[in-house]
Amino acid sequence: MAPVAASRKPATTNTSGHPALTALYQLGGEGDPKIVEGIYDQWASSYDSDILGDDHGYVGPQTAVRALVRAGVTPLSHILDAGCGTGLVGVYLAQAGYVEVDGIDLSPAMLKQAEKTNSYKALKTVDLTRNIPVPDAVYDGLTCVGTLTHGHVGPRVLNEFVRVVKPNGVIVATVLEDIWDDGFEAETQQLAKDKKVDILGMDIEPYRAGAGVCARTLVMRRR
Repeated sequence: MAPVAASRKPATTNTSGHPALTALYQLGGEGDPKIVEGIYDQWASSYDSDILGDDHGYVGPQTAVRALVRAGVTPLSHILDAGCGTGLVGVYLAQAGYVEVDGIDLSPAMLKQAEKTNSYKALKTVDLTRNIPVPDAVYDGLTCVGTLTHGHVGPRVLNEFVRVVKPNGVIVATVLEDIWDDGFEAETQQLAKDKKVDILGMDIEPYRAGAGVCARTLVMRRR
C-alpha cells in the first residue's frame, strides 16, 4: 500500500491562544520530530493543568478508553498507548482495570510525567513518524490520543498500528476533525479495502470540548 502524504495546509483549529499548542499547529502536516520533541519537553510539567483546564476541556482520553471497552477489549489485554504523553490515557485505562499497558512517546520529559501515574508497565521513547520498534502482532489493543493532529504524525502511522496488534486486536485513535480529509480517511479506507481491518467506528466526538474542537474516534479491528 502506497503511503499517503500528509497535507501542509495552514492549521485553523482553535488553540485557545496557548503558545505551545499554537506553535505545534503552525508546523502543519507532519512536523519535524526534533521541533515537536522540544516543544513538548518544555511543556511537560504544566501540560496536564493546561490541557484539562476550562480553555481546552480535553476529553479525548476518556472517549478513547470508552471506545476500547465498547469494542470488547478485556482488562487482561496487553495494550500499547502510542503517543502516551503525560499518561492521561493510561490513567483512564487503569481506572477501567487495564494493568498490562505499555506507553511510547517522542518526548522524554512527557514520559517522565507518565511514569508518575504508575499506569504503565513499560515506557519508551519512540518517534511515530518512523516504524514502531516492536515485532508484528504483539498487542491486543492500541490507543493513540492527541497525536494525530496538526504538526504531529501523518496517516501512514495507521498501517503501523495495524501491524503491531494481533488478529482481532482493536485500534482506537483520535484524529483531529480538521485533518481527517488530509489522508487519514483515505488511509483508513485503504486498510479496509486491503482487508487488513474492519472499521468499527469513525464518529465525530468532542475532543477539546472547552475550545469547541472535535475529533474522529477511529476504531478498527485487525483481521
